[in-house]
Amino acid sequence: MESCTVQLDEDTGKFITLYLFINVENTEEIRKKLISGELQCCVMKAGLVVDLFQVIVAANKAVVNEKFGKLTTRTIFTEILFNMSLSKNITQSLVKFGIDDKEKNIIVGIIHGSDNTEAMAKDSLAAIKGERVSIGRLKEITDTSVVKKIYKVDESELKVSSLVDCVVSKMNTKDFASY
Repeated sequence: MESCTVQLDEDTGKFITLYLFINVENTEEIRKKLISGELQCCVMKAGLVVDLFQVIVAANKAVVNEKFGKLTTRTIFTEILFNMSLSKNITQSLVKFGIDDKEKNIIVGIIHGSDNTEAMAKDSLAAIKGERVSIGRLKEITDTSVVKKIYKVDESELKVSSLVDCVVSKMNTKDFASY
């Protein structure tokens, strides 16, 4: 499975396609292009993603918020990163889940309609100097100890639920709870 495309909330008509890159050599350049708006995608640290479901949930919330004009951040792409975080602080969320200049393994998420995947992906993917690998290799890259720390998941929780379920539950309850 080279990439993964999932339909988000039906009412939005949006999809997300996710790509995994390793050994990326130009994250500083990518980050600058993201900030300037030159790249229309979400780029996140692959090591902090337990399962694609985590990203899909964050993206779904982002497209629904966009549809109703309720984005917390400036773009749908930064909204995904914000939704992945437990923090209500936008800057902290973007720093934690967005890429830094030294990041080597990244996930690229492209939001699109049903028919324009290739057009949306072409420019963004061409800007990345790294090895595009099967998204199925994500588990090799995830740093579960860091994920457990970031999401404050303890062993007692893992006795009754999976790590991805714990993470997604905490992501979705940040609006109601204070961690």
